[in-house]
Amino acid sequence: MNAIIIDDEKKGRALLNVLIKENCPEVNVLGMGSNVKEGIDLIKALSPDVVFLDVEMPGGSGFDLLAKVDHTKFSVIFTTAYEEYAVRAFKFSAIDYLLKPIDENELVRAIKKVNRNKHSSLNEQSFEIFRNNYYNSNNSRIALTTARGLVFTEIKELERCEAFGKYTTCFFSNNRQVIVTKNLKEFENILTDHNFIRLHNSHLVNLNYIKEYHQARGGHITMINGKTIPVSQRKKEEFIRRLTKV
Repeated sequence: MNAIIIDDEKKGRALLNVLIKENCPEVNVLGMGSNVKEGIDLIKALSPDVVFLDVEMPGGSGFDLLAKVDHTKFSVIFTTAYEEYAVRAFKFSAIDYLLKPIDENELVRAIKKVNRNKHSSLNEQSFEIFRNNYYNSNNSRIALTTARGLVFTEIKELERCEAFGKYTTCFFSNNRQVIVTKNLKEFENILTDHNFIRLHNSHLVNLNYIKEYHQARGGHITMINGKTIPVSQRKKEEFIRRLTKV
């Protein structure tokens, strides 16, 4: 697998190159660039299989670079030092990334993922979700990773999520169901700020779709579609507090 590294920090490029050599012998780094122009020139000249691309660089971002090349011909692994807002944008879009300082185990994981999907490219819709969410905190859309690929949806259409072993079943307002290859905790981490609440070990619900709350028999809710969901005793106080703010 041939790769190039585009990063404005010289030390960052050198460190990633060393980590790749030490942990990913199947990856051959053909070249390194420090800005958008150098990156474009390297991509056109070397036709890499994967590009390690810094998000923010002087004189242009990783988005600017991708807008000027055919990024359907190579895989992209973004690198970023901006944890808070960047990581949320990545998780909403299902695009792969490495958080600086780069962890060698995460690097190996990312390369294995590229190997598994080496015939696929950065999905345009996923890229648009990432770009919009990166610059706008109003994350209105989400990319859901399934065994068959990606499902794109408006967050407001998602009624609830239910744990299904290592996976999660997502239920939508149009009665559609999608099994996603993420656990419920990952959904809780990114959807709490979008009016979702964990009511039970197995249930994360959108407060906008709750019709009634019943305190009898330990406590449960009734969704607008008639579905009943238990409320655990541990979650009851937080739920009532959130409910009164809706």
